[in-house]
Amino acid sequence: MPVPGADGGPARSSVLDLLRERSSVRKFTSEPVDPELLDAVLEAALRAPTSFNFQPYSLIVLTEERRRKELADILRKEFVGECAAFVLICGDLSALPRKGETYGVPLDDRLADASLSATIDASMVGMCLSLAASSVGLGSVMVGAVRNAPAAVAELCALPPSVTPLFGICLGRPAEVPPPRPRLRSDLVVHREHYRDAARERAALPSAATLRKPGGDLSAGDLAEWRGQVVKGLRLSRRRDELP
Repeated sequence: MPVPGADGGPARSSVLDLLRERSSVRKFTSEPVDPELLDAVLEAALRAPTSFNFQPYSLIVLTEERRRKELADILRKEFVGECAAFVLICGDLSALPRKGETYGVPLDDRLADASLSATIDASMVGMCLSLAASSVGLGSVMVGAVRNAPAAVAELCALPPSVTPLFGICLGRPAEVPPPRPRLRSDLVVHREHYRDAARERAALPSAATLRKPGGDLSAGDLAEWRGQVVKGLRLSRRRDELP
């Protein structure tokens, strides 16, 4: 049976259109999301590819307002408390050593590649969750700020040491949908047949020469926002590397 959209109409099905038009929603209405609809998008997300059927991830779904508000205070992100559901996406290696014993292939402490696979698989689940939400009219935004306070997030969600918070996703009915943000010109990141060094252009300050925006020209505001986000990301990356 087809899943209806959040507005009562049919769910959209054009993946290309959804990806061209997608944007991060940070303003949500106070309307709840039907539990069946939430379960449907979560189930769809679990259809993401996974290496060797490991599915080395766990999704912690917070729908209680009190818990979302507490997380919002930890992350200093007000919209986390305003969305209908927050999904914490974690790399989860808790079952892997036991799985090795069950299948007769003991891993001992050799989990470096498994940790990388867990991050990759969890990221694909997150993107599928965001896309599934968009297809039924829900808004979403990825929240990497969980890595700013991993210990506090782990305590709130009772995560064992073998489960690592990677990022979160806010889901809800959008109160405001911003236009899509620019992205780097495709030929700077898509290489044909062999790698072409485009580092100089990719590292340059934002301009119409390197950025493209779906359905419109770049504005001065677009360029200023792009530059601000890059500076913020560089500072955060440096600070996260210093966390214990």
